[in-house]
Amino acid sequence: MVGCSNNRPKKPNTNQPRVAFERVNVERIVGNCSAETGPCATVSVQAPVVEMASHDAKIRVNSYIVNQVKETFASVANVDVEPIIQQSAQELADSFFAHYEAFTQEFPDSPQRWSVDIKGDVLGNAYSVVTYKMHRETYTGGAHPNHETHYATFNAANGKKLKIGEIVRDTANLNNIAEPYFREAVDIAKDLPLMESGFSFDQNKFQVPNNFGMVQEGIIFHYNPYEIAPYAAGEISFLVPYDALGGAKGIKVTRKKVKTN
Repeated sequence: MVGCSNNRPKKPNTNQPRVAFERVNVERIVGNCSAETGPCATVSVQAPVVEMASHDAKIRVNSYIVNQVKETFASVANVDVEPIIQQSAQELADSFFAHYEAFTQEFPDSPQRWSVDIKGDVLGNAYSVVTYKMHRETYTGGAHPNHETHYATFNAANGKKLKIGEIVRDTANLNNIAEPYFREAVDIAKDLPLMESGFSFDQNKFQVPNNFGMVQEGIIFHYNPYEIAPYAAGEISFLVPYDALGGAKGIKVTRKKVKTN
């Protein structure tokens, strides 16, 4: 855990299970996407999934990754995720293209080009935690694409997704510690009210998001479009170093990079 104390980080237990990954890709195109105009739809899914780990870690982490992919396709099709939970990524792509072809038949003169782009990556494979990042971008018409990024940190031994309260003991103090790093990331003065800077928080008080990931340097916090600012502000990330939190206790993020296929 990360706590607000001066305790030195504990040395990692090298006997704890390592988590290995291989990359799963789905690349599909319908239509002539090389032309500047005309019907075109694309699906790109690039996501590393757990291949070798403890049984619990493999089931839990894979389930999270698969559900993230399926939730993306469900939002595009405007359906609940439950009806498609048993479908593979290839089957979801088939359904996406079927929706697009039905749309082009109903509106043959529409210039719309649909797309689903999902990219997942492993940011830190530690002796006791593993952090996963997934970026999703979709377009099925409208003023602009929809895009968002999600982080998740898991216990490498059993695959449990960690909550911020399981990593930082004093979440109220975490907000106070994290706010200067947020303000620096978005370039606003420390004494300027957040609302006057175009950011919307409950009661105009800064609060870290639930979307976070543990990496080598510290904890990344991430806001997606519309969460605290208009779409034009884009996605907002900032990092709080472990030193600012009093050091790491019990969790050691290794510098060794994870190999993915």
